[in-house]
Amino acid sequence: MLEKNIFFISRPSYGVYRAIILGCKKNCEQLVNLKLEIRFFEKKFPTINFILFFLKNIINLNFLDKKKYLYITYRKCEIGRHAAATTYRDIKTYKSKFYRVFNLLKYLFLAGVNVDHAYSISNSIVGAYIDHCGYLNGIYFRVFALKKKILYTNNYPRGLFSINFRKKKNAILSNNENAIRLFKNKKKLDLTNSRNKMLEFLKNPNLLPWMRYTKYTAIKNYKMNFNDVDYVVYCHSFVDGSLWFGNDGFPNIKDWLEFTLHELRKNNAKVIIKAHPNFYNKTIESASLDKKIFDQIIRKHDNKNFVFINKAVPNYELLKKLSKKTILISHHGTSLLEGAVSGFKTICSTSTIWSPDFKISNQWFNPTDYKRILKKKWKDLYYTNNNDLKIVLHQFIINKYSLYGKNAYSKIICEHLNINSKQFYSKHVSNIIQKISEKSLNKLVDKLSNNVEKIYK
Repeated sequence: MLEKNIFFISRPSYGVYRAIILGCKKNCEQLVNLKLEIRFFEKKFPTINFILFFLKNIINLNFLDKKKYLYITYRKCEIGRHAAATTYRDIKTYKSKFYRVFNLLKYLFLAGVNVDHAYSISNSIVGAYIDHCGYLNGIYFRVFALKKKILYTNNYPRGLFSINFRKKKNAILSNNENAIRLFKNKKKLDLTNSRNKMLEFLKNPNLLPWMRYTKYTAIKNYKMNFNDVDYVVYCHSFVDGSLWFGNDGFPNIKDWLEFTLHELRKNNAKVIIKAHPNFYNKTIESASLDKKIFDQIIRKHDNKNFVFINKAVPNYELLKKLSKKTILISHHGTSLLEGAVSGFKTICSTSTIWSPDFKISNQWFNPTDYKRILKKKWKDLYYTNNNDLKIVLHQFIINKYSLYGKNAYSKIICEHLNINSKQFYSKHVSNIIQKISEKSLNKLVDKLSNNVEKIYK
């Protein structure tokens, strides 16, 4: 029997997560006026019911059907989607059918175990900090939301935030993607500088924390007639966060990109396929894997009408050279916000960082709908709604709790420890936090506790 008043954590409290977890716990304690105990559970066991459910899906061969697998749901949790997101993080999944099947089964099983474990401990949980909700940990987010707990996370595109699911109005946010996506609410915002701020980032992408150490190549090194380009397709990481923003029928970004290129080839379109700059950023762990997959796609889809930009090229330079009748395509990337600010029409999934509440892009919700939109002519697509764009840009960039805001959790930690952003994203910061005095740690925890954004619909 578990004791009551637990603050659940989805990972061990170590390094930078130690400070974040303690800050969230203190915020929660102040909210409920209770002293909470941090608990991390390593041992988890499946129930008989889940074992039978798992065996049924094996017998029905659902793990071999990409579409069916994505929609496998157990006890109100999309375990197929979370398992797929975890499966396609492993480069072996792309190299070997055996490893793909093995990982799909392995992570589906672990996802189901997480569901049963979350329900079994939920009555003792008051609040929880859950990291990387797009993967298997998202199961805990979903169950604890359904069980009306107070949840904390710091999932992109938001900063450090909380949702109090004791309040009925927040029930709509119980799926992780609904919680992290930017959406319209009744807050009054000063939208004066939103557009200019995005132009500033567009002209200088190194202002973005995760782009700061990317080395760029000038667009002039690519010889082509930019005025004849029909589409630009922006690539994403293939192994990082591919299903974080919902389920649109594609199990991974590689499948989405290949589907896109296949359809555009049928239309005889002239296309630029632009690698994500961080494919060439050696400070990012997943970069080498992404580059290997991208190189495979270049070899497979070689075509006279396709130009692959396989270097880190500034988007601002590319957009300046294109005709305004070029259509920009991304699955869920902020490159489309840059394009919208510059006056381009765009296409993306509904599973993106902003909710379909906003008229930002021509959005599709499944592969069939996507194919229909790709067949549309430029004149039949709509432009971005300027006011909606400003609201999204404000939430994404100007909001004081956002990753770029003055109260961003990463900025608070950096200023307190007197380190730069590069050190923050390295193992170095964990060693610093483990060694600082209790007095210094408590001050940092207080700062973080007072700078948790409260999210509500």
